[in-house]
Amino acid sequence: METKRIFTELPEDEQWRLLMHYTYPINIKSFLKNNGNSNPSEKLVESISSSLLQAKEYFQACKLCTLQISPLLMYYGTTNLLYGISNLITGRENKIENHGMSVQIDDADSKIADINIYPKSPKTGALSVFCNVFCSTCKIIKSGKWKMEELFASIPDLLNDFLDCYKEGRPYVIPVQILKQRNNNIERIKPLYLERFEGFNDVFGKIKEFENNYLPPQYTSQVKYIILHPKMGSKNIGIYSISGQKFLKLSYLKNGNLYNPSLEIIMFMALYALGFIST
Repeated sequence: METKRIFTELPEDEQWRLLMHYTYPINIKSFLKNNGNSNPSEKLVESISSSLLQAKEYFQACKLCTLQISPLLMYYGTTNLLYGISNLITGRENKIENHGMSVQIDDADSKIADINIYPKSPKTGALSVFCNVFCSTCKIIKSGKWKMEELFASIPDLLNDFLDCYKEGRPYVIPVQILKQRNNNIERIKPLYLERFEGFNDVFGKIKEFENNYLPPQYTSQVKYIILHPKMGSKNIGIYSISGQKFLKLSYLKNGNLYNPSLEIIMFMALYALGFIST
């Protein structure tokens, strides 16, 4: 995916400024035309514009509320944002009839991390629709149970908080330091982030396309760092925190299969559960 670096002192405001560009019908029609839809319906254009405008309103309202309802507002803001963008990307009005997930709390005294999320509604559930657009290779509808702890462990910006709060939990994202050299770059990992796993192979074997893009890991003396050398012509398989820190993301083993949902989908599922318990 092509990226554009923008320098600003107010990144959130700048992001919304760019998004609001697609609340104007002329801009929406121009984008759709450039992507193969030369005659979009007024209903499609309105669905994109209104969804983005409502998303911004939800996020703004969220800042003014307490934790009693702010997770719910953030979830609906995210839902509207993803819906508007998915319609813009696909050039059609995607049909959504429900959240596409259900929540199960086994015990009234359970921690937030123990909440279970079950994907459902493969055709018209919001989760399934968004997976098809933003993570087309990951079909998680039949994957079974997802725990909130797994989702918390998968968000780069929450990693340090996760490690502090869940002493026995295993992270699903591993921070990578990039060292720039004259002719190439090397990457390294601190072993402390892997200590909660049974072995190093248990980690690298669950990173999607790791073997296709990296040479076998090298271990320095006294294992101060694990060195990773990208292969010639390799592609970047990392994800990034808000600050630009690179992470390698592990897949999830569910019902004998590995799943690798995108970060957008992970956060959408987590926000649904947080919004559920705030109602």
